Amino acid sequence: MSIMYILSLISSCVFAAEGAIIYMEFGNNFLLALFFGTISAILGGTVRDLILKRKISWLNDHFILLLIFTSIFITYYVLKK
Repeated sequence: MSIMYILSLISSCVFAAEGAIIYMEFGNNFLLALFFGTISAILGGTVRDLILKRKISWLNDHFILLLIFTSIFITYYVLKK
């Protein structure tokens, strides 16, 4: 694993958690937090990959999607309490 791959995974988690946190300020529905967190992580990662002129990471590596969902799940249940 390269350092760029690890940083890509970390940044996708941060984008997902931030999307879920912003939604949770307005509502308390897990499915919508999952939706907005996923959208922000995918769009943030896509913009990052386009700026760096790389292949779009979530199209090539489906582990990123699992990591995004896990990050949103943890963020939602930690901040819900």
